[in-house]
Amino acid sequence: MQNRVMLLAWMSKSIRRRLIIVLLVSVSLPMLIMSIMSYTNTRTIVRDMMLRETQTLFDEGKNHVVFYFDVINRASLYVYRNQIREQHLATMLKKDYDMESERFFYHTLTTMKEFEDAIVQVYMYLDDIQRSFLLRNYMVVSEENSDGYTENDSREAYIKGIHLNESYRMKHIINIKEEVITFHRNIYEVPLGKRIGQVSIDLNARILQELFGNLYSEDEYFYLVDRHDGIILYASESKLIGQAIDQKLYEKAERSFANGKKIFETNEGNNQGIVVVNTVEKPYMDLMMVKVIPQKKLNDKLNQILSLVFFILSLTTIIILVVSVLVSYYFTKPINELLDSIQKIRKGNLDTITHIIRDDEFGRLQYEFNDMMEAINNHIDIEYKLAIENTSNELKALQGQINSHFMNNILQSIGTESLKEGNLKVYELVVQLGQMMQYAMRNQHQIVELRDEVAYCVSYLKLQKHRFGDAFDYEISMENELEHIKVPKLLLQPIIENCFKHAFKETEKMGNIHVIIKLISGKANISILDNGSGIEADQLAELKEQIKSNCDINNAHYSIGLKNVYKRLKFYYKDRCDLFISSTKDQGTCVQLTIPTLVALDQWFMVEEKDKDENVDCG
Repeated sequence: MQNRVMLLAWMSKSIRRRLIIVLLVSVSLPMLIMSIMSYTNTRTIVRDMMLRETQTLFDEGKNHVVFYFDVINRASLYVYRNQIREQHLATMLKKDYDMESERFFYHTLTTMKEFEDAIVQVYMYLDDIQRSFLLRNYMVVSEENSDGYTENDSREAYIKGIHLNESYRMKHIINIKEEVITFHRNIYEVPLGKRIGQVSIDLNARILQELFGNLYSEDEYFYLVDRHDGIILYASESKLIGQAIDQKLYEKAERSFANGKKIFETNEGNNQGIVVVNTVEKPYMDLMMVKVIPQKKLNDKLNQILSLVFFILSLTTIIILVVSVLVSYYFTKPINELLDSIQKIRKGNLDTITHIIRDDEFGRLQYEFNDMMEAINNHIDIEYKLAIENTSNELKALQGQINSHFMNNILQSIGTESLKEGNLKVYELVVQLGQMMQYAMRNQHQIVELRDEVAYCVSYLKLQKHRFGDAFDYEISMENELEHIKVPKLLLQPIIENCFKHAFKETEKMGNIHVIIKLISGKANISILDNGSGIEADQLAELKEQIKSNCDINNAHYSIGLKNVYKRLKFYYKDRCDLFISSTKDQGTCVQLTIPTLVALDQWFMVEEKDKDENVDCG
């Protein structure tokens, strides 16, 4: 009760506080209710989303498998289609085996191999001529064999799961063992339907990983089952390949699929979770794909989404809080300004007015206030008014000294108006000028970081770029480790300004300034190059001498700014710094500074003499 009274008292003393509370409650309460309602449906949404993704993957995987094994099926059927000079399988089996027959069967096997790169070897047995053929690495061997059938399966075509490849009781010069899957096809005499042979195509087992590996993740279980005998042809756990699938799981999968349901839940053994099934049915294969999504994965996915929802809710709450505060300040600021003006008038400043920047009711109130004060002032005794005016003139004289804050406010107002008018170019120029003025007017900071000095130069160059357009360009490169070293304020800008005053004044070619800042032998090396008119050799020699002398410089070509820069360098760095100038007539000028890499103010006057540093080639 006491806390409630304190809250009401706190709110009653300020319109701004009451407005903040009202905005927060009116916006946050509906969002909170909506979040609670969304939470109740999140589990169902996550489950349905994961199942839709799995079904889509299964459909795509099924299409890929059918397409791939259709190619292998066509390869196995080539034994019927091969024809050389009107000779085909039937005619070759009716004649004695000779060189022509051997070339025919060799051609048949090599053509089968070319159907797919993953084919490791091709085996063929023909009962009528009692001969076996084995192709491996494009080398074919043949042997007489009275019983060359490798499988007694009556199906016309079928697939055998992962196993080590074999030589089919034949001797081949190349003997390499690797895991394969085999596509078997029984050869029949057309149209009698009598089995006369067999073709076996061994494929590298990695093809199953390529076909099915993207259908499951590490924390899911996947089984590819031959529906003919319930044997696992491929699984996410390799140790299960070749074994019979869990009977209860398989029976549930068959029943569910028979009832038109491809999704069901199970709590059997290690397969607890949601099961997704699909089949691949072709004349040469009858497979079932089974994927088990563990309940733990569903919970983990749910927790991820809830975490995201909580993050968005928290972020939204913060945004609402900030917006509420800003809105309340926007509506109450004119009232506070009027109160401030009244306080000033109470203290005797009768010339106080409020700045009208709005056209709404608050702006009207400010206008009426100013009009009222003007009417009051007109009724004040003229003698008393004159006395006040004398004092006011002195105050205005002091206010005429424009400070940096006032200039920044003016530039910000200009920038705001340019944005309202959509003039981004003016806005950019105002920003650059504001940054330069703000930097230059911080008199209390005579030592700055090099990156701040470079930023000031960038603003200056951008303004010059706007002035000269395509007739001028610049480039600045600085090593990252030098950004935080300390330098005297306004060290580089006077040198760059000389380029515009002198270097580009007498040339018609496109002006270019390049500032290079790099670390050489432990010191910061700053080079400022231009492609201007350059300096005559005798003038350059005189300029170098006068810069480093104690007398005043009188060479107007590169101004007194260089001597001031050199004096400031020597003041801060003593003998640890230097300034170099090189120039070629009609080619350009390079001014180079070398300074120590100091990062703390207490280092300025604690430097010691070291060896002279290397210099950048400015030629």
